[in-house]
Amino acid sequence: MQVPKQFNVILGLVIAAATLLALEFVLGAIDRPPLYFPPAPPEELHESKRKWTCDEVGCRYDYDAMVEICQGREPRPPRCFLNRQGFRDTEEFAAGDDFDERMRILMLGDSFAFGQLAEIGKSYVETIEANFPQSIVWNTGIPGAGTNQALTMFQEYAPILQPQLTILGFYVNDFGDNVLPLDLRLWLGMKDGRIFMRRYDNNDGKTVTLDEQKDYYYRAHGVEP
Repeated sequence: MQVPKQFNVILGLVIAAATLLALEFVLGAIDRPPLYFPPAPPEELHESKRKWTCDEVGCRYDYDAMVEICQGREPRPPRCFLNRQGFRDTEEFAAGDDFDERMRILMLGDSFAFGQLAEIGKSYVETIEANFPQSIVWNTGIPGAGTNQALTMFQEYAPILQPQLTILGFYVNDFGDNVLPLDLRLWLGMKDGRIFMRRYDNNDGKTVTLDEQKDYYYRAHGVEP
C-alpha cells in the first residue's frame, strides 16, 4: 500500500520535534544551557583592565591603558597599534600643512574597518593606504561601533581632514549596536563557563543590566557588540 505524501511530511515533523525535545532534556541533564540562548550574566565578575574611553562622540581605545596592556606582548595584536586618539592609525588626527596637496580619505566603521582579525598591514584600510601612498587616510573604525558612532566620528573628524572621499564599512550587526548609547561599550566574556557582559563607559568597568529588548538582542545573537 502506498503511503500518502502528507503522512510522510507529518511523520518527519513529529520526529524532528521529538529529536529537539530529547536534545533539550540531554542538555539539561548535563547542566549545559540550551544552544540557542546563552546563560544569564553572573552577579560577580573579576575586574579587568580598563581598555576604553567613551564620550558623546563614541568609544575608542584608551591609548595609555593599551600601552600598559600591550607592553612586552609578542606578537602584538592589532589593538596594540594605535595613535594617541585610540584608533588603529600610524598618525595622529590633526590638520597638516600638506592637506591641500594630497588626496584625503576618511574611513568609518566597525571591527572590519579597524582590522580586528587582520594581520598587521593587511586590513582593507591598510590595503587602501598601501595602494595610494600619497594620500592621507584616517581610520576611525572601532570594534563594536554602530553606524550611529560612524556618523559622530564623521562629524568630529571631517571638518579637520576635509576628506574628498569618505568610506563607511559596516556589517549587519552594527544596526543592533545602535540600540546602545554612544558613551557605552558592552563586551561579552566568559567566567566559569558562563557568558557575561561588561560595561565600559566614563566610569570603571562594571556589569550592566540591559532592558529587555537589548538583553534579548545580544543574547540571541551571541555577539561581541
